[in-house]
Amino acid sequence: MTKVFLSLLYFELLLFYRDKRTFLHALAFFLIVALLFPIALSPFPELLRKFAPGIVWVAALLSTLLALENWLRSDLEDQALEQLLLSTCPLSTVVAAKILAFWLASALPLIVATPLLGLLLHLSGKEILILMASLLSGTPALIAIGATCKTLTLQLQQSGALLGLLVLPLCLPILLMGINTLMQAQLSLPVLGNLAFLSGLSLIGFALLPIAIACALRWGMEI
Repeated sequence: MTKVFLSLLYFELLLFYRDKRTFLHALAFFLIVALLFPIALSPFPELLRKFAPGIVWVAALLSTLLALENWLRSDLEDQALEQLLLSTCPLSTVVAAKILAFWLASALPLIVATPLLGLLLHLSGKEILILMASLLSGTPALIAIGATCKTLTLQLQQSGALLGLLVLPLCLPILLMGINTLMQAQLSLPVLGNLAFLSGLSLIGFALLPIAIACALRWGMEI
């Protein structure tokens, strides 16, 4: 099963590499949103440092929602989804590989670009590292929740507004915890508990939500 999972992961990453629009659009949106805040707010370093946690995390959440707009869309259009439902491979394993590949293609570039935003927001080196660690710990949960909600609206032609209404309340605890992590770091308070909480949510989401997505797909395709 591990070999099958790795093969599926490689295949999904290859598809993302050939069609770079998903992660390039998300990365560009993340950078634009995060860069507009310093221009709109103020050039004062202390004020930018104060709002930096919310700026980066909100930009990451919005860019994730943008990237999820194409979740399973191509598989549905070319009828590959029906083949996956009929295959002998467990559907939850296929979904888990797709979620991990989606995170590597869409969220990991955002984390790599975070130091640049941290410098523009006048964060220290330690604060930038903690911000990257919080995004690394929390974004898998954001994507797993978003993928589940997107699967429920997969048959709809225009699901952007509905997707936002479904995802935002569910992702609010992750968003608040991620923001609070950097705020505690700025006050020289311990952050390991926050990072452990975010990591736990991501692990639980990656373990359980592929099963929920697989059930939703079978129910939606009436198989």
